[in-house]
Amino acid sequence: MNPVEIIFISILATLIGALPFGLVNLTVLNVAHQNSRHAAMKIAYGAASIEILFGFAAIYLAGFIQNATLNLTLVRFLAIVIPVALGLFFYFKKNKTNTLQTHQKAGFLKGILLNLISMQVFLYWVLAIAYLNTCCLLVFNPINIAVFALGIWLGKMGVLWLYAYFSKAIFSKSDFISQNINRVIGVVLIVSGLLQLIK
Repeated sequence: MNPVEIIFISILATLIGALPFGLVNLTVLNVAHQNSRHAAMKIAYGAASIEILFGFAAIYLAGFIQNATLNLTLVRFLAIVIPVALGLFFYFKKNKTNTLQTHQKAGFLKGILLNLISMQVFLYWVLAIAYLNTCCLLVFNPINIAVFALGIWLGKMGVLWLYAYFSKAIFSKSDFISQNINRVIGVVLIVSGLLQLIK
C-alpha cells in the first residue's frame, strides 16, 4: 500500500471518529463562539497531538488492548464512570455569558486534557486499527506509521477547524445550543459513558 492510500485511509478513519459531537468538538465550538477561532484552534492542536498518540498506541497494542478492555472490569468501570461523572458536572454547570481570552499554552494543555479523558476515543482507535489490519492488510513500518500519523493530524484538525469556523453560524441559528451548551456537552458525555454498558 502506497503512502497516498495510507494517508487517505487514516484521514477517513479519523473523520469517522471525530465528526460526531464529543467533548473536544463541543468545547472547540463553544470557545470559538465565546472567544475566538484562534483560541479554539489552540485547544485543537492539543487534542490532535493526543489523537496521534492514541493512534500510535493502538497500532502497537490493538490486539492486546482490545482483549484486555473486554475482560478487565476496572477498565470498563472507568470507561463508564469518567464520562458520566464529567457529563453530570457539565450538565449542572451554569453557562457563562462573559468571554475570557484563553492563553495559548493553557488552550493547548486543555486540548490535551480533554482528549486524554475521552477514553472512548482511544477505544475507537483500538477497534479501528484492528479492523484496518484485517481488511486493508496495513503494514506499519516506520514510514507508514509517520504517514498514518500525518493523516490523523490532518483529519482531526480539519474536523475541529470546521467546528470552530461554523461556530457563529451554529450558535446564531440555534438558541437552544447557545443557551444550553454545557448541558449538551453533559448529555453527550453521559450517553457515551452509558454506551459502554452495552459493549
